[in-house]
Amino acid sequence: MSVESPQKRSAGKSMLNSMLWLLSGNIFAPILAFMLTPALSRLYEPRDFGILAILFSFVGVYASIAAWRFDMAIVLPEENGEAERLAGLSFGMVFAMSILAFVAVGVFGFLRIPLKTMSLYDWIWVLPLTVFLRGMIGTLSYWATRHRQYKSLATARASESGATLLFQLAFGCLGTLGVLGLVSGRLLGIVLAFIVLAVHKPIRRLLRFTVAELKPVAAKHYEMPRYALQTNLVNALSNAFLPILMAFFFGQFYAGLVFMVERLVRQPLSLIVNAIWQVTHSDLPRMDHADRLLRIVQTHRVVVFLFSFPTAILLFFAHWLGPLLGARWFELQYIAPWLAGSCYLNMISNSTSYFIVFGKNRVQQRFDLSLLACRLLALIYGARYLSPVQTVALYSVATSVVYISINIFWGIQLKVLKDFLANLVHYAGTALALVGLTAWLTQSLDVVWQISAVLLSGLLYGGLVWPLLQDIRTFMRPRNEEN
Repeated sequence: MSVESPQKRSAGKSMLNSMLWLLSGNIFAPILAFMLTPALSRLYEPRDFGILAILFSFVGVYASIAAWRFDMAIVLPEENGEAERLAGLSFGMVFAMSILAFVAVGVFGFLRIPLKTMSLYDWIWVLPLTVFLRGMIGTLSYWATRHRQYKSLATARASESGATLLFQLAFGCLGTLGVLGLVSGRLLGIVLAFIVLAVHKPIRRLLRFTVAELKPVAAKHYEMPRYALQTNLVNALSNAFLPILMAFFFGQFYAGLVFMVERLVRQPLSLIVNAIWQVTHSDLPRMDHADRLLRIVQTHRVVVFLFSFPTAILLFFAHWLGPLLGARWFELQYIAPWLAGSCYLNMISNSTSYFIVFGKNRVQQRFDLSLLACRLLALIYGARYLSPVQTVALYSVATSVVYISINIFWGIQLKVLKDFLANLVHYAGTALALVGLTAWLTQSLDVVWQISAVLLSGLLYGGLVWPLLQDIRTFMRPRNEEN
Protein backbone atom coordinates (compact mmCIF):
# COMPACT_ATOMS: atom_id res chain seq x y z
CA MET A 1 0.00 0.00 0.00
CA SER A 2 1.32 3.46 -0.84
CA VAL A 3 0.80 6.49 1.36
CA GLU A 4 1.69 10.07 0.89
CA SER A 5 3.72 11.84 3.57
CA PRO A 6 2.69 15.27 4.89
CA GLN A 7 5.95 16.65 3.50
CA LYS A 8 5.10 15.45 -0.01
CA ARG A 9 1.57 16.78 0.20
CA SER A 10 3.02 20.13 1.27
CA ALA A 11 5.50 20.07 -1.61
CA GLY A 12 2.73 19.28 -4.07
CA LYS A 13 0.58 22.09 -2.73
CA SER A 14 3.55 24.45 -2.97
CA MET A 15 4.15 23.45 -6.58
CA LEU A 16 0.52 24.06 -7.49
CA ASN A 17 0.58 27.42 -5.71
CA SER A 18 3.73 28.35 -7.63
CA MET A 19 2.08 27.51 -10.93
CA LEU A 20 -1.02 29.51 -10.01
CA TRP A 21 1.02 32.53 -8.91
CA LEU A 22 3.03 32.59 -12.11
CA LEU A 23 -0.03 32.06 -14.26
CA SER A 24 -1.87 34.86 -12.44
CA GLY A 25 0.73 37.40 -13.50
CA ASN A 26 0.67 36.17 -17.08
CA ILE A 27 -3.12 35.90 -17.36
CA PHE A 28 -3.54 39.46 -16.06
CA ALA A 29 -1.54 40.81 -19.01
CA PRO A 30 -3.67 39.43 -21.88
CA ILE A 31 -6.92 40.30 -20.12
CA LEU A 32 -5.84 43.91 -19.64
CA ALA A 33 -4.39 44.07 -23.15
CA PHE A 34 -7.65 42.79 -24.66
CA MET A 35 -9.65 45.35 -22.71
CA LEU A 36 -7.46 48.34 -23.66
CA THR A 37 -6.39 47.43 -27.20
CA PRO A 38 -9.61 48.73 -28.83
CA ALA A 39 -8.90 52.11 -27.26
CA LEU A 40 -5.22 52.08 -28.29
CA SER A 41 -6.08 51.04 -31.85
CA ARG A 42 -8.22 54.17 -32.15
CA LEU A 43 -5.59 56.47 -30.60
CA TYR A 44 -2.67 55.29 -32.75
CA GLU A 45 -2.27 54.54 -36.45
CA PRO A 46 -1.24 51.06 -37.71
CA ARG A 47 1.93 52.77 -38.94
CA ASP A 48 2.76 53.83 -35.35
CA PHE A 49 2.50 50.24 -34.16
CA GLY A 50 4.61 49.21 -37.16
CA ILE A 51 7.46 51.48 -36.07
CA LEU A 52 7.18 50.17 -32.50
CA ALA A 53 7.31 46.59 -33.82
CA ILE A 54 10.44 47.23 -35.87
CA LEU A 55 12.24 49.00 -33.03
CA PHE A 56 11.55 46.33 -30.44
CA SER A 57 12.31 43.56 -32.92
CA PHE A 58 15.87 44.92 -32.99
CA VAL A 59 15.82 45.08 -29.19
CA GLY A 60 14.61 41.49 -28.98
CA VAL A 61 17.37 40.21 -31.24
CA TYR A 62 20.16 41.91 -29.31
CA ALA A 63 18.69 41.34 -25.83
CA SER A 64 18.40 37.62 -26.56
CA ILE A 65 22.19 37.32 -26.52
CA ALA A 66 22.97 40.03 -23.94
CA ALA A 67 23.79 37.55 -21.15
CA TRP A 68 25.41 35.05 -23.53
CA ARG A 69 22.78 32.62 -22.18
CA PHE A 70 24.62 32.10 -18.89
CA ASP A 71 21.34 33.20 -17.28
CA MET A 72 19.68 29.98 -18.47
CA ALA A 73 22.22 27.96 -16.49
CA ILE A 74 21.25 29.58 -13.18
CA VAL A 75 18.53 26.95 -12.56
CA LEU A 76 20.86 23.99 -13.19
CA PRO A 77 23.51 23.82 -10.36
CA GLU A 78 22.83 21.96 -7.15
CA GLU A 79 24.75 24.53 -5.07
CA ASN A 80 23.48 28.06 -4.60
CA GLY A 81 27.02 29.44 -4.60
CA GLU A 82 27.58 28.34 -8.16
CA ALA A 83 24.19 29.74 -9.17
CA GLU A 84 25.11 33.09 -7.60
CA ARG A 85 28.34 33.23 -9.58
CA LEU A 86 26.41 32.43 -12.76
CA ALA A 87 24.07 35.33 -11.98
CA GLY A 88 27.06 37.60 -11.45
CA LEU A 89 28.56 36.42 -14.73
CA SER A 90 25.28 37.11 -16.51
CA PHE A 91 25.12 40.63 -15.09
CA GLY A 92 28.67 41.30 -16.28
CA MET A 93 27.92 40.10 -19.80
CA VAL A 94 24.73 42.19 -19.93
CA PHE A 95 26.66 45.32 -18.91
CA ALA A 96 29.37 44.69 -21.50
CA MET A 97 26.87 44.03 -24.29
CA SER A 98 24.91 47.16 -23.35
CA ILE A 99 28.07 49.26 -23.68
CA LEU A 100 28.66 47.67 -27.08
CA ALA A 101 25.08 48.53 -28.07
CA PHE A 102 25.67 52.13 -27.00
CA VAL A 103 28.75 52.33 -29.23
CA ALA A 104 26.86 50.71 -32.14
CA VAL A 105 24.02 53.23 -31.79
CA GLY A 106 26.53 56.07 -31.84
CA VAL A 107 28.12 54.75 -35.03
CA PHE A 108 24.69 54.22 -36.59
CA GLY A 109 23.67 57.79 -35.84
CA PHE A 110 27.01 59.23 -36.97
CA LEU A 111 26.96 57.43 -40.32
CA ARG A 112 23.25 58.15 -40.87
CA ILE A 113 22.77 54.72 -42.41
CA PRO A 114 19.74 54.97 -44.73
CA LEU A 115 16.76 52.66 -44.37
CA LYS A 116 14.23 52.03 -47.10
CA THR A 117 11.07 52.10 -45.03
CA MET A 118 11.69 54.41 -42.12
CA SER A 119 14.18 56.38 -40.09
CA LEU A 120 15.17 55.00 -36.69
CA TYR A 121 17.28 58.01 -35.77
CA ASP A 122 14.64 59.46 -33.44
CA TRP A 123 14.24 56.19 -31.55
CA ILE A 124 17.59 54.36 -31.47
CA TRP A 125 18.50 56.06 -28.18
CA VAL A 126 16.23 53.58 -26.36
CA LEU A 127 18.09 50.52 -27.65
CA PRO A 128 21.08 50.38 -25.23
CA LEU A 129 18.94 51.15 -22.18
CA THR A 130 16.26 48.64 -23.18
CA VAL A 131 18.84 45.94 -23.90
CA PHE A 132 20.41 46.52 -20.47
CA LEU A 133 17.07 46.36 -18.67
CA ARG A 134 15.89 43.31 -20.61
CA GLY A 135 19.14 41.47 -19.89
CA MET A 136 18.95 42.26 -16.18
CA ILE A 137 15.29 41.27 -16.01
CA GLY A 138 16.09 37.97 -17.73
CA THR A 139 18.85 37.14 -15.23
CA LEU A 140 16.76 38.13 -12.22
CA SER A 141 13.85 36.08 -13.59
CA TYR A 142 15.95 32.92 -13.81
CA TRP A 143 17.25 33.59 -10.31
CA ALA A 144 13.68 33.94 -9.03
CA THR A 145 12.71 30.77 -10.90
CA ARG A 146 15.53 28.83 -9.24
CA HIS A 147 14.29 29.89 -5.81
CA ARG A 148 10.62 29.51 -6.77
CA GLN A 149 9.87 33.16 -6.13
CA TYR A 150 6.93 32.98 -8.49
CA LYS A 151 4.98 35.66 -6.64
CA SER A 152 7.76 38.14 -7.44
CA LEU A 153 7.80 37.04 -11.10
CA ALA A 154 4.03 37.37 -11.37
CA THR A 155 4.13 40.83 -9.82
CA ALA A 156 6.89 41.98 -12.19
CA ARG A 157 5.13 40.74 -15.31
CA ALA A 158 1.76 42.11 -14.29
CA SER A 159 3.39 45.45 -13.44
CA GLU A 160 5.18 45.64 -16.77
CA SER A 161 2.13 44.85 -18.88
CA GLY A 162 -0.21 47.04 -16.84
CA ALA A 163 2.13 50.03 -16.76
CA THR A 164 2.90 49.74 -20.48
CA LEU A 165 -0.74 49.73 -21.47
CA LEU A 166 -1.79 52.50 -19.10
CA PHE A 167 1.08 54.81 -20.05
CA GLN A 168 0.47 54.22 -23.75
CA LEU A 169 -3.20 54.97 -23.25
CA ALA A 170 -2.43 58.15 -21.29
CA PHE A 171 0.11 59.37 -23.87
CA GLY A 172 -2.30 58.52 -26.68
CA CYS A 173 -5.00 60.68 -25.12
CA LEU A 174 -2.66 63.68 -25.45
CA GLY A 175 -3.06 63.27 -29.19
CA THR A 176 0.32 64.72 -30.25
CA LEU A 177 2.98 62.19 -29.28
CA GLY A 178 2.30 59.45 -31.83
CA VAL A 179 5.05 56.84 -31.87
CA LEU A 180 6.77 58.52 -28.92
CA GLY A 181 3.77 57.65 -26.75
CA LEU A 182 3.97 53.96 -27.66
CA VAL A 183 7.75 53.79 -27.19
CA SER A 184 7.75 55.72 -23.91
CA GLY A 185 4.95 53.60 -22.47
CA ARG A 186 6.77 50.39 -23.36
CA LEU A 187 10.02 51.64 -21.85
CA LEU A 188 8.38 52.75 -18.61
CA GLY A 189 6.74 49.34 -18.25
CA ILE A 190 10.12 47.62 -18.61
CA VAL A 191 11.68 49.95 -16.02
CA LEU A 192 8.93 49.11 -13.53
CA ALA A 193 9.40 45.35 -14.03
CA PHE A 194 13.15 45.73 -13.39
CA ILE A 195 12.50 47.70 -10.19
CA VAL A 196 10.09 45.06 -8.88
CA LEU A 197 12.59 42.23 -9.41
CA ALA A 198 15.64 44.19 -8.25
CA VAL A 199 13.99 45.34 -5.03
CA HIS A 200 12.84 41.82 -4.19
CA LYS A 201 16.35 40.41 -4.68
CA PRO A 202 19.01 43.13 -4.14
CA ILE A 203 21.51 42.71 -6.95
CA ARG A 204 24.52 43.92 -4.91
CA ARG A 205 24.86 40.42 -3.49
CA LEU A 206 25.19 39.00 -7.00
CA LEU A 207 27.71 41.62 -8.17
CA ARG A 208 30.45 41.05 -5.61
CA PHE A 209 32.41 38.42 -7.55
CA THR A 210 35.81 39.00 -9.13
CA VAL A 211 36.77 37.92 -12.64
CA ALA A 212 38.90 35.11 -11.18
CA GLU A 213 35.86 33.73 -9.35
CA LEU A 214 33.70 33.84 -12.44
CA LYS A 215 36.11 32.12 -14.82
CA PRO A 216 35.53 28.56 -13.44
CA VAL A 217 31.73 28.74 -13.85
CA ALA A 218 32.11 30.26 -17.32
CA ALA A 219 34.37 27.35 -18.31
CA LYS A 220 32.04 24.78 -16.74
CA HIS A 221 28.98 26.10 -18.57
CA TYR A 222 30.68 26.93 -21.85
CA GLU A 223 27.96 25.04 -23.73
CA MET A 224 25.52 27.86 -22.98
CA PRO A 225 27.22 30.43 -25.23
CA ARG A 226 28.36 27.69 -27.57
CA TYR A 227 24.91 26.24 -28.28
CA ALA A 228 22.18 28.17 -26.47
CA LEU A 229 23.54 31.54 -27.60
CA GLN A 230 23.34 30.51 -31.24
CA THR A 231 19.91 29.05 -30.67
CA ASN A 232 18.57 32.19 -29.04
CA LEU A 233 20.06 34.43 -31.70
CA VAL A 234 18.56 32.34 -34.49
CA ASN A 235 15.17 32.27 -32.74
CA ALA A 236 15.22 36.02 -32.14
CA LEU A 237 16.13 36.69 -35.77
CA SER A 238 13.43 34.29 -36.89
CA ASN A 239 10.78 36.10 -34.84
CA ALA A 240 12.01 39.55 -35.92
CA PHE A 241 11.90 38.78 -39.63
CA LEU A 242 8.13 39.11 -39.99
CA PRO A 243 7.57 42.73 -38.83
CA ILE A 244 10.89 43.99 -40.22
CA LEU A 245 10.57 42.43 -43.67
CA MET A 246 6.85 43.16 -43.94
CA ALA A 247 7.74 46.82 -43.36
CA PHE A 248 10.62 46.62 -45.83
CA PHE A 249 8.63 44.94 -48.60
CA PHE A 250 5.09 46.23 -48.05
CA GLY A 251 5.35 49.24 -45.73
CA GLN A 252 4.88 50.09 -42.06
CA PHE A 253 1.09 49.67 -42.29
CA TYR A 254 1.37 45.89 -42.69
CA ALA A 255 4.08 45.74 -40.03
CA GLY A 256 1.51 47.36 -37.73
CA LEU A 257 -1.13 44.77 -38.64
CA VAL A 258 1.29 41.96 -37.90
CA PHE A 259 2.24 43.58 -34.60
CA MET A 260 -1.42 43.83 -33.59
CA VAL A 261 -1.90 40.09 -34.14
CA GLU A 262 1.24 39.49 -32.07
CA ARG A 263 -0.18 41.74 -29.36
CA LEU A 264 -3.58 40.03 -29.26
CA VAL A 265 -2.50 36.44 -29.86
CA ARG A 266 1.17 35.51 -29.68
CA GLN A 267 2.28 37.62 -26.73
CA PRO A 268 -0.51 36.54 -24.34
CA LEU A 269 -0.15 32.88 -25.29
CA SER A 270 3.64 33.09 -25.01
CA LEU A 271 3.40 34.60 -21.54
CA ILE A 272 1.19 31.76 -20.35
CA VAL A 273 3.19 28.95 -21.93
CA ASN A 274 6.45 30.46 -20.66
CA ALA A 275 5.03 30.56 -17.15
CA ILE A 276 4.17 26.86 -17.39
CA TRP A 277 7.57 26.14 -18.94
CA GLN A 278 9.44 28.00 -16.18
CA VAL A 279 7.77 26.04 -13.42
CA THR A 280 8.44 22.69 -15.07
CA HIS A 281 11.93 23.62 -16.26
CA SER A 282 13.09 24.41 -12.72
CA ASP A 283 12.42 20.78 -11.69
CA LEU A 284 13.15 18.75 -14.84
CA PRO A 285 16.97 18.70 -14.46
CA ARG A 286 16.61 16.94 -11.09
CA MET A 287 13.93 14.42 -12.14
CA ASP A 288 14.43 10.87 -13.27
CA HIS A 289 13.44 9.86 -16.80
CA ALA A 290 9.97 8.55 -15.92
CA ASP A 291 9.03 11.71 -14.02
CA ARG A 292 10.28 13.87 -16.88
CA LEU A 293 8.08 12.06 -19.35
CA LEU A 294 5.08 12.42 -17.05
CA ARG A 295 5.74 16.13 -16.64
CA ILE A 296 6.16 16.75 -20.38
CA VAL A 297 3.09 14.79 -21.47
CA GLN A 298 0.83 16.50 -18.98
CA THR A 299 2.30 19.93 -19.73
CA HIS A 300 1.49 19.26 -23.37
CA ARG A 301 -2.06 18.35 -22.39
CA VAL A 302 -2.56 21.53 -20.34
CA VAL A 303 -1.22 23.76 -23.13
CA VAL A 304 -3.38 22.09 -25.79
CA PHE A 305 -6.46 22.53 -23.61
CA LEU A 306 -5.78 26.19 -22.79
CA PHE A 307 -5.08 27.36 -26.34
CA SER A 308 -7.39 25.30 -28.53
CA PHE A 309 -10.60 27.21 -27.93
CA PRO A 310 -9.20 30.80 -28.31
CA THR A 311 -7.43 29.73 -31.50
CA ALA A 312 -10.62 28.22 -32.90
CA ILE A 313 -12.46 31.50 -32.25
CA LEU A 314 -9.85 33.44 -34.26
CA LEU A 315 -10.04 30.92 -37.08
CA PHE A 316 -13.82 31.14 -37.46
CA PHE A 317 -14.66 34.64 -36.18
CA ALA A 318 -11.78 36.82 -37.39
CA HIS A 319 -14.35 39.22 -38.89
CA TRP A 320 -14.98 40.50 -35.35
CA LEU A 321 -11.59 42.24 -35.35
CA GLY A 322 -12.69 45.05 -37.68
CA PRO A 323 -15.54 46.33 -35.48
CA LEU A 324 -13.46 45.68 -32.36
CA LEU A 325 -10.36 47.66 -33.36
CA GLY A 326 -11.78 50.22 -35.77
CA ALA A 327 -12.05 50.75 -39.52
CA ARG A 328 -8.31 51.32 -39.96
CA TRP A 329 -7.66 47.71 -38.94
CA PHE A 330 -10.17 46.11 -41.31
CA GLU A 331 -7.53 44.04 -43.17
CA LEU A 332 -6.49 42.39 -39.92
CA GLN A 333 -9.27 39.82 -40.33
CA TYR A 334 -7.51 38.34 -43.35
CA ILE A 335 -4.11 37.72 -41.75
CA ALA A 336 -5.14 36.95 -38.16
CA PRO A 337 -6.38 33.36 -38.80
CA TRP A 338 -3.12 32.39 -40.51
CA LEU A 339 -0.92 33.79 -37.78
CA ALA A 340 -3.18 32.41 -35.05
CA GLY A 341 -2.84 28.87 -36.44
CA SER A 342 0.97 29.03 -36.63
CA CYS A 343 1.10 30.62 -33.18
CA TYR A 344 -0.97 27.76 -31.75
CA LEU A 345 1.41 25.18 -33.16
CA ASN A 346 4.32 27.23 -31.83
CA MET A 347 2.93 27.07 -28.29
CA ILE A 348 2.32 23.33 -28.58
CA SER A 349 5.87 22.87 -29.84
CA ASN A 350 7.32 24.94 -27.00
CA SER A 351 5.55 22.77 -24.44
CA THR A 352 7.69 19.80 -25.51
CA SER A 353 10.94 21.55 -26.52
CA TYR A 354 13.29 20.57 -23.71
CA PHE A 355 16.40 20.27 -25.86
CA ILE A 356 18.79 21.48 -23.15
CA VAL A 357 17.40 19.16 -20.47
CA PHE A 358 17.90 16.13 -22.72
CA GLY A 359 21.21 17.33 -24.16
CA LYS A 360 19.91 17.76 -27.73
CA ASN A 361 21.59 21.09 -28.44
CA ARG A 362 22.72 20.16 -31.94
CA VAL A 363 19.26 18.92 -32.88
CA GLN A 364 17.74 22.16 -31.62
CA GLN A 365 20.17 24.11 -33.77
CA ARG A 366 19.04 22.21 -36.87
CA PHE A 367 15.38 22.87 -36.15
CA ASP A 368 16.02 26.55 -35.42
CA LEU A 369 18.03 27.02 -38.60
CA SER A 370 15.30 25.24 -40.57
CA LEU A 371 12.68 27.56 -39.08
CA LEU A 372 14.80 30.61 -39.87
CA ALA A 373 15.37 29.48 -43.48
CA CYS A 374 11.69 28.61 -44.08
CA ARG A 375 10.48 31.94 -42.74
CA LEU A 376 13.03 33.97 -44.69
CA LEU A 377 12.38 32.14 -47.96
CA ALA A 378 8.61 32.47 -47.53
CA LEU A 379 8.83 36.23 -46.97
CA ILE A 380 11.23 36.79 -49.88
CA TYR A 381 9.13 34.69 -52.26
CA GLY A 382 5.94 36.39 -51.10
CA ALA A 383 7.41 39.85 -51.56
CA ARG A 384 8.32 38.99 -55.13
CA TYR A 385 5.21 37.14 -56.31
CA LEU A 386 2.37 37.48 -53.77
CA SER A 387 0.18 40.03 -52.03
CA PRO A 388 0.79 40.96 -48.36
CA VAL A 389 -2.00 38.68 -47.13
CA GLN A 390 -0.78 35.76 -49.27
CA THR A 391 2.76 36.35 -47.99
CA VAL A 392 1.58 36.08 -44.40
CA ALA A 393 -0.30 32.89 -45.28
CA LEU A 394 2.79 31.34 -46.88
CA TYR A 395 4.92 32.41 -43.91
CA SER A 396 2.43 30.81 -41.49
CA VAL A 397 2.27 27.53 -43.41
CA ALA A 398 6.08 27.27 -43.62
CA THR A 399 6.35 28.02 -39.91
CA SER A 400 3.68 25.48 -39.01
CA VAL A 401 5.47 22.68 -40.87
CA VAL A 402 8.58 23.16 -38.73
CA TYR A 403 6.60 23.29 -35.48
CA ILE A 404 4.72 20.12 -36.36
CA SER A 405 8.06 18.45 -37.11
CA ILE A 406 9.39 19.42 -33.67
CA ASN A 407 6.35 17.96 -31.96
CA ILE A 408 6.61 14.74 -33.95
CA PHE A 409 10.34 14.50 -33.23
CA TRP A 410 9.86 14.68 -29.47
CA GLY A 411 6.90 12.35 -29.59
CA ILE A 412 9.02 9.71 -31.33
CA GLN A 413 12.16 10.47 -29.31
CA LEU A 414 10.37 10.09 -25.97
CA LYS A 415 7.95 7.42 -27.22
CA VAL A 416 4.91 9.52 -26.30
CA LEU A 417 3.67 10.41 -29.79
CA LYS A 418 0.35 8.64 -29.13
CA ASP A 419 -0.15 10.78 -26.03
CA PHE A 420 0.51 13.97 -27.99
CA LEU A 421 -1.89 12.95 -30.73
CA ALA A 422 -4.54 11.97 -28.19
CA ASN A 423 -4.27 15.41 -26.56
CA LEU A 424 -4.72 17.15 -29.91
CA VAL A 425 -7.66 14.99 -30.98
CA HIS A 426 -9.39 15.29 -27.63
CA TYR A 427 -9.06 19.04 -27.04
CA ALA A 428 -8.17 20.71 -30.37
CA GLY A 429 -10.65 18.51 -32.24
CA THR A 430 -13.41 19.30 -29.77
CA ALA A 431 -12.71 23.05 -29.88
CA LEU A 432 -12.70 23.16 -33.69
CA ALA A 433 -15.91 21.15 -33.88
CA LEU A 434 -17.75 23.29 -31.34
CA VAL A 435 -16.66 26.67 -32.70
CA GLY A 436 -17.01 25.57 -36.34
CA LEU A 437 -20.55 24.35 -35.73
CA THR A 438 -21.34 27.58 -33.89
CA ALA A 439 -20.03 29.65 -36.83
CA TRP A 440 -22.13 27.66 -39.29
CA LEU A 441 -25.31 27.91 -37.23
CA THR A 442 -24.95 31.64 -36.52
CA GLN A 443 -23.66 32.88 -39.88
CA SER A 444 -26.92 34.69 -40.63
CA LEU A 445 -27.20 36.27 -37.14
CA ASP A 446 -25.80 39.54 -35.86
CA VAL A 447 -22.66 39.85 -33.73
CA VAL A 448 -24.48 39.88 -30.39
CA TRP A 449 -26.11 36.51 -31.06
CA GLN A 450 -22.83 35.14 -32.40
CA ILE A 451 -20.98 36.17 -29.23
CA SER A 452 -23.69 34.57 -27.09
CA ALA A 453 -23.42 31.33 -29.06
CA VAL A 454 -19.62 31.33 -28.76
CA LEU A 455 -19.88 31.82 -24.99
CA LEU A 456 -22.27 28.87 -24.80
CA SER A 457 -19.88 26.69 -26.79
CA GLY A 458 -17.10 27.88 -24.46
CA LEU A 459 -19.06 26.60 -21.48
CA LEU A 460 -19.45 23.25 -23.20
CA TYR A 461 -15.72 23.13 -23.93
CA GLY A 462 -15.00 24.12 -20.33
CA GLY A 463 -16.66 20.90 -19.24
CA LEU A 464 -13.52 19.14 -20.39
CA VAL A 465 -11.56 20.86 -17.63
CA TRP A 466 -12.91 18.60 -14.88
CA PRO A 467 -11.03 15.45 -15.88
CA LEU A 468 -8.05 17.68 -16.71
CA LEU A 469 -8.07 19.17 -13.19
CA GLN A 470 -7.59 15.71 -11.75
CA ASP A 471 -4.73 15.28 -14.21
CA ILE A 472 -3.15 18.54 -13.06
CA ARG A 473 -3.55 17.57 -9.43
CA THR A 474 -1.78 14.27 -10.05
CA PHE A 475 0.82 16.10 -12.10
CA MET A 476 1.58 18.65 -9.38
CA ARG A 477 1.68 16.12 -6.55
CA PRO A 478 5.08 14.45 -6.02
CA ARG A 479 5.22 10.71 -6.61
CA ASN A 480 4.08 8.59 -3.68
CA GLU A 481 6.46 6.44 -1.70
CA GLU A 482 5.61 2.90 -0.69
CA ASN A 483 5.82 2.03 2.97
